[in-house]
Amino acid sequence: MRPSLVLPALCTLLGCMPALGSTELYEGLLSKDATRSATFLEQHPEWDGRGVVIAVLDTGVDVGAPGLTNLPSGERKVIVARDFSGQGTIPLEKVTPEASDEAIELRTDDGVVLLPNERFNSTCSYRLGWIRETQFHNAGVRDLNGDGDTADVFALTRVTCPGEPEYAIVDRDTNSRLDEAAIGSFERTLKGFQLGSPDPKKDLQPLNYTLHLDEDPNRAELHFDDGGHGTHVAGIAAGYQLFGKTGFNGIAPGAQIMSLKIGNNALAGGATTTGSKKKAIQFASRWATENKRPVVLNLSYGIGSEREGFSDIDTLVTEELQKNPNLLYMSTSAGNSGPSISTVGQPAAATLAFTAGAALPRENAQVLFNSKMNRDRIFSFSSRGGELTKPDAVLPGTASSSVPPFLGYHVMSGTSMAAPQGAGVHAILLSAARASGIEVNNGMVRRAMTYSAEPLKDYTLLDQGYGMVNTPAAWALLQKLVRSSEAQKVLGYSVETSCVTCPYGSAPASYWRVGNHIPSASNPIDFSIRPLFSEQNTAQQKNQFYEVYELRSETSWLDVRTPNLAFRGDQAIHAKVEVEGSKLKGKPGVHVGTVLGRSKEGPNGLAGTAFELRVVVVVPETFSFPSESTREWKSSGIDLGEVHRHFIVPPVGATSGEFVLKATNGTQGNIRLVVADPEGRSLPIPGSYTSKANEDTVRFLLTGDTFKHGVWELDVYNTFRSKGRVPYTLEAHWYGIETPDFSLLHMEQGQKPTLEGEVVNHTGRTFEGKATGILTGYGKEEFYDIEGDELSLPFTVTEAHQYVEFVVRVDPDTYALFTDVAISIVGSDGKVASKSGLGQASERIRFRPPSPGDYTLEIRGALTHESPSSWSVEVDESHGIGPIPLRALSSGGPLVLYPSVPKNLIIEAEKEPAMLPDGYEHRGFLKFEEKTGKRIWLHLPLRASN
Repeated sequence: MRPSLVLPALCTLLGCMPALGSTELYEGLLSKDATRSATFLEQHPEWDGRGVVIAVLDTGVDVGAPGLTNLPSGERKVIVARDFSGQGTIPLEKVTPEASDEAIELRTDDGVVLLPNERFNSTCSYRLGWIRETQFHNAGVRDLNGDGDTADVFALTRVTCPGEPEYAIVDRDTNSRLDEAAIGSFERTLKGFQLGSPDPKKDLQPLNYTLHLDEDPNRAELHFDDGGHGTHVAGIAAGYQLFGKTGFNGIAPGAQIMSLKIGNNALAGGATTTGSKKKAIQFASRWATENKRPVVLNLSYGIGSEREGFSDIDTLVTEELQKNPNLLYMSTSAGNSGPSISTVGQPAAATLAFTAGAALPRENAQVLFNSKMNRDRIFSFSSRGGELTKPDAVLPGTASSSVPPFLGYHVMSGTSMAAPQGAGVHAILLSAARASGIEVNNGMVRRAMTYSAEPLKDYTLLDQGYGMVNTPAAWALLQKLVRSSEAQKVLGYSVETSCVTCPYGSAPASYWRVGNHIPSASNPIDFSIRPLFSEQNTAQQKNQFYEVYELRSETSWLDVRTPNLAFRGDQAIHAKVEVEGSKLKGKPGVHVGTVLGRSKEGPNGLAGTAFELRVVVVVPETFSFPSESTREWKSSGIDLGEVHRHFIVPPVGATSGEFVLKATNGTQGNIRLVVADPEGRSLPIPGSYTSKANEDTVRFLLTGDTFKHGVWELDVYNTFRSKGRVPYTLEAHWYGIETPDFSLLHMEQGQKPTLEGEVVNHTGRTFEGKATGILTGYGKEEFYDIEGDELSLPFTVTEAHQYVEFVVRVDPDTYALFTDVAISIVGSDGKVASKSGLGQASERIRFRPPSPGDYTLEIRGALTHESPSSWSVEVDESHGIGPIPLRALSSGGPLVLYPSVPKNLIIEAEKEPAMLPDGYEHRGFLKFEEKTGKRIWLHLPLRASN
């Protein structure tokens, strides 16, 4: 969740870097050849992003990081630095100066600082505040001046004098004297500063700071990057002479940077706060209008989607791009929830945003990871499409780039790194357009970058969109689109169709993941298509719009009933598409079909695509249970960076399943198993990597709470760090033990808890083993109504506690309101002991307390809009304390369950558990395990009330 980042790269440069020339080396560290932007700039060096501003909405940007200080022309690189997260807000109090023998005293109840007499002006007003390191004890950097302790206090005085620009004085050396140079708002002075120490030996200065003094006199805004993510992103997009090395640049070195801090690094993952994304986007749009300069928003921040394309932030992004189409552009990250399909997050689902997936070029793999991949690959973590026609394209998703002084690593990977590549290409194209005297809107640029991309071999539209961005080809297509009246008028198209598995019954793509069902020509798919105009168009201009489109199927199993559509105004038009299901029957896998809509007057071929009607059909493998309870897939080998997908449906009658992955034939390599539920959510698998070298086997048990019907996805992935192609076997085993409802049982005081009921084995083979379990602790499940955006739930941990686990859930409607939901567990000292957050509508957080005591679970939802909104959250709380074993009472020997023969089973606890307070229940589990210990046939949750 939050920054679309995988941290850190496991291979350090000293250990991995081959001997290369500087040009090859820099390309391997930060790829520009993959998108051919380097070639484009060699031909047009003056089109390097100059005249364009890239707004980095992130953790902040360190304005002193080498590579982000100046443009090639010598001008300042970062020209705006603002904090919309609230992390850097310093409250100020108006003070009355008091004269003393040597200086003027400025005093609040929190402290006093001295202002030298020669700096005092009686016509000025003074407001005093304090930058306390203790306020940052949960943040990314706790020691603000790097002197080795975290208790320093820095006085900050805001000075307002008649007829003069406001300024501040910061006691940067903590000597309680304001004898430092004045600091003005960064946008006016373009100067940053550092916090130091009186002891030069300790003066490490881990961060560069800027100051903003806005219209509210009772506050000052401190801007800094204590996460490192935003600085890294900025360097990829527009760095010049990164790390001080000539020739080591980002994609658009001539572009300037606007840092709009939206993430509060005191929260998990640098989570956004209520309204921070909205404020930053709207600020950038206003700035672009006021300064008449194009601004490219880079948003490498996001969470998973529950309402694909229809969340509040998705809608906001599209609306803001409609409001300012000729000056506001966006490149955003698809998310890091791959390789499973239907995992693109928000706001990556926004219709008019350019959404970037992450690729791993061979050059990056060699230099950064010492990998010998034979061709460019898509990163396994890169989120895939399904219900969405996203990502639009892919770009390199790893790089060495600029970082703040405190950060010890400089290589990061993620779709976070692909989005600034996209922002840099935006800046290059806009710079070229300005130099060529042509005006382009954000829809043209997104369309040009998407439909001119080069497909990577063996990947579908779900994996890569239309392929790797090709900058020269995008520029060629952009020039054609400028001559298209349709592209000038319409920014994009809202496409919606029914989706039976989606929470709200509709989605931008026709997504069929419905058991064995394959749509047929007798039931055509209905698509609703609506043009999205600029809000600058008048009602009359929209009403006068008339365009005829040609629909053409790009897929052998898709037919178009209406080959031509005529649009008038901004009304939705319907098109029907037929699926020839017979061509897909018996062909397991994911099938992606497209119908492209092209204006009759637009460019020919794919380049002229105005909108896309996408159909995704998942054909799973099925099992004849119980006669077929096991299946094995054998692969002769999976290449480095490759993903193999298997879709399966749990058979009727099965109550649990097990998936087993093994590397074979002694191959040196690491392969991984990913299991995704029918909604595309990957489930955690301890030890998900395996290799023949260490004879590991990956096992995943699908049972109890996790077992659900629908189409499951099993993905096998060979990491690019492997030494070669890896053969493997993947097995699926299905079990069918039917039990009575053991989930709730009543316990009488003074008696051992006992479970009794009839058990039936519906599997076609005999179970021989044991039934055991454990009462692990106690818990409760409650709903809470929240006014505003925060909820605090206290709880106590004793010496007996092994863990406390929380499952936090919100409904999809509620989840769509947020840009983040951060979760923290805070100790009685106010320090955060654990951080997490909702990457989807439900998340499990296991906390292992460092010591007994009182703690608080804090849930902080970042609403997209600032207006107060009431919402509900469900919290399931479990406390793991001294376990009590459960065992089956059987007459000696193993428990034997013959197929279809009922057996009465009694399971008893070894002792009586302690009585619990009102509202709590005992928790535990019951499992049926083969006597060999290799197979668990069933794993059921248990709940018991006093």
